[in-house]
Amino acid sequence: MASPEQDPDTVNEANHHKTLAESSFTSGDLTSALNHARKALTLSPNTEGLSSMVTAFETITSASGDAPEWYKILKVEPFSHFDTVKQQYSKLALALHPDKNPYVGCEEGFRLVNEAFKVLEDRVRRNEYDAKLRIRIQGEIGACDGGCDETASFSTVCTSKIITYSRKRKKRVDEVSESLRRVREVEAEDEGMMTLAEMQSVLKRNKQKNINREEKMGRETQEISSGDETLVEMSTNKENGKREAVKKKKKKKTNHKELGEIVEDEDFDFDKERMPRSFKKGQVWAIYDDNVPRCYCLVSEVVSVSPFKVWISWLDYESEKLISWMKNSSCGRFRVSEKALIEHVKLFSHVVNCERVAREVYQVYPRKGSVWAVYSETDTGQKRRKTKHYEIVVCLTMYSDAYGLSVAYLEKVGDSLFKRRDYGCNAVRWVEKEDVAGLLSHQIPAKKLQEDQCGAGVRESWVLDLASVPPDLVSAT
Repeated sequence: MASPEQDPDTVNEANHHKTLAESSFTSGDLTSALNHARKALTLSPNTEGLSSMVTAFETITSASGDAPEWYKILKVEPFSHFDTVKQQYSKLALALHPDKNPYVGCEEGFRLVNEAFKVLEDRVRRNEYDAKLRIRIQGEIGACDGGCDETASFSTVCTSKIITYSRKRKKRVDEVSESLRRVREVEAEDEGMMTLAEMQSVLKRNKQKNINREEKMGRETQEISSGDETLVEMSTNKENGKREAVKKKKKKKTNHKELGEIVEDEDFDFDKERMPRSFKKGQVWAIYDDNVPRCYCLVSEVVSVSPFKVWISWLDYESEKLISWMKNSSCGRFRVSEKALIEHVKLFSHVVNCERVAREVYQVYPRKGSVWAVYSETDTGQKRRKTKHYEIVVCLTMYSDAYGLSVAYLEKVGDSLFKRRDYGCNAVRWVEKEDVAGLLSHQIPAKKLQEDQCGAGVRESWVLDLASVPPDLVSAT
C-alpha cells in the first residue's frame, strides 16, 4: 500500500528543521541539533537521512560527558549480556555506516559505536570498565544517603539508568521528602541492584497499597457513622483490642530477636517445607553430605508418603576445564546419573531453584536474595575446602555469566538470627564468574524478616535453617 502524500508545507517545515539541525551540529550545539532533527523526523518521517541523523546525534550526545558511557552509546542497559550488546551494535552500525548514510554526524556516530563495541567485546577491558562503573554507582548511592544541601541534586541509581531529580527544598520540601522516602525504600530492598522496570513496579505497588488502604478506611468510617453511638463504641473497643493484640505480638517477636533467641514463629518452621507430602515428581532437592546440603538429586517417582519412599536420580557435577582440581561443587551444571530408593525424609534439606538447560542437565546458580555458606577466604584453592571454615553471605544480585555475582556478608546475632555485617560500597563483594564455584559451599534455607521485626538499629535480618548452617557457626556466640 503506497504511503499517503504529505502536505508540502509540512515537508518544507521538516526540511527547514533539518537544515537548522545540520548548521547547529556544525557549530557544535548538539542539543539544538538533536531537537531540530527530532522535530523534522516527527513532521516528515519519510524524509531521507532524518532517521540516521537523529540516531547519530543521540549517539554523540551520549558520549559528550566527562567519561565515555559505552552502554549508553549502544543504547543498552549497563551490564547487559554480550548477545544483547552485539545485536544492538549490528543495528546501530547499519543505521550509521557512512558509506550507506552520508549524512551529517553519521561518520562520528559510527566511530563511537565501533569504539564502544571494541571495549565491550574485549573481556578484560569490559571487566575493568564494569568495575569502575559499579564503584561510581555505589559512590553515588552513598552520596545520596549522606544528604543534600538546599540546591543540591539527589540521585536514584539502578543498573538500567541513573535518574537524577533536582529540587529546591525551599519551594518543594514535602515533595522532595516523599520522593526520598520512596527511593530509599527501593534501595533498601535491592542495595542499588534493581532494574528500572523493577523499581517502577515496586513504586506502583506501594502507591496502589496506599490507595486501597485509604478506600478501606473511608468505607469503615462511613459504616461507623451510619450507626448509633453504641455501635461506634463497640467498634472502637474492638479496634483497640486488635491494636493491643498486634502490639503484644510485635513486642513478643521483637524481644526474642533482640535477645538473639531462636525464632519459634510457625512462619519460620523449615521442617514443614520438607514433609513427605511436599515431594513431587520432577523436583530437584538438596541432600545432606557431611552435615551440609551440598548434593543434589532429581525426584523420579514418589512411591508412598507413609511410609516415606521416593526414587531419586543423583545429579553429578560436571567439572569445568578451568578448575580441574574441583571434583564437586554446589554451583554449575549437573547431569542426571544413577537412581536410588530413599526411605528417610531427614536426608533432604530443601527444594533447589534451578534451571533445566538440556536433556538430563540442570544448572544451579545463586539467585538474588538467597543465603549461602561460603568458604573462608583466609585459605585458597583446595586448602580452603579442607579446613572447612565458613562464612555466611546474602546474594545481592542474580548470578550472571557476564559479571559474576555480588554478595554481602552476614553476622550472627542469635541462635538462628543473622544480620548484615556492614553497608556501603565497601561492604559489597564482587565475585568473578571463575571464583563462584570455588567460593560457595552450599545454600542455606532462610527467610528475611520484615523491617518492623528486625529490632532497634537493625535494617535487615534473616532467620536461617540451623540444620544447614555449618556446625562451627551454630556453636559460635
